Amino acid sequence: ELAKGGGTDTFRDLQNEGVRLWREMVPDAVHQQFWESRHRIGQLTILTDDDAFPWELLYPRDGANDECFLATQFPMTRRIHGFRRRLRLDGRPARFVLPDGAPPRAHDEVSELRSLFGAHDPDVSTLTDLRSLIDLGGFGVLHFACHGSFSRTGQGPRILLDRDFLPVELEASRDNWGAPLVFLNACHSAGARYSCIGV
Repeated sequence: ELAKGGGTDTFRDLQNEGVRLWREMVPDAVHQQFWESRHRIGQLTILTDDDAFPWELLYPRDGANDECFLATQFPMTRRIHGFRRRLRLDGRPARFVLPDGAPPRAHDEVSELRSLFGAHDPDVSTLTDLRSLIDLGGFGVLHFACHGSFSRTGQGPRILLDRDFLPVELEASRDNWGAPLVFLNACHSAGARYSCIGV
């Protein structure tokens, strides 16, 4: 829970980390602009070259100014330099990544979504097939229903197919895409652990 006033040790650890990031990563001039403009902010859009920083975790606190985590104050979205902004999402065709050894309920999940989207293309089950799909582009939805893992000391996040699928696989092909909706239903896909704060 990020709600203000949380009394758990986890909340306190996150709060301390958020305050530290706010003080160390955000320039003083931006602090001042933030507090002067805060009452007029309706939404924050984070525009970055690298989307790995946990902006939502920032906890603005300067003297008596204390309004909890950014993610609890405003709706937050992210944009990355180089990606074209699209005004609508095209949900078709829908493609599904469902490897051998996927969680048992993943098959039911994909079956229901196939029916919803009217999808008929075969499931993607290997790294080679996924690479081919990404290289071709042209999908409106790409849904992962599989196992994943995260290594803080290794290569970070990975999706478990017949061979590991790593984020770097996307770099060379992203100009081939339109504006797909990518849904990751995999273990540890909710975000990296950015700091060893024991939560």
